[in-house]
Amino acid sequence: MKNLLCDNVDEFENCISNAKAEAGEKPLILMFTGAVVESTGRSWCPDCTNAHPIIQDALKDTDAVLVTLPVHREDFRNSDLMYRTNNLISLKCVPTL
Repeated sequence: MKNLLCDNVDEFENCISNAKAEAGEKPLILMFTGAVVESTGRSWCPDCTNAHPIIQDALKDTDAVLVTLPVHREDFRNSDLMYRTNNLISLKCVPTL
């Protein structure tokens, strides 16, 4: 598995375009997760903290390309967040694959 990070909502289209090129015919998986809080070194989302190692373990032996899209708590609370309003994504909760 190859891990890619898209840490900026404004760069989403560019990140996905690059990830698609990187993946080619391989599976491309997007993982929306709570961003890491600098002061704690952990995600603000306890479910994300619990799910992350399980997801990594499940995908470790695949040829998939995993794009991690961290969402900051303040942004997640915003109903106008692009990940929420985009018809292809319609993000409701994190973690989401």
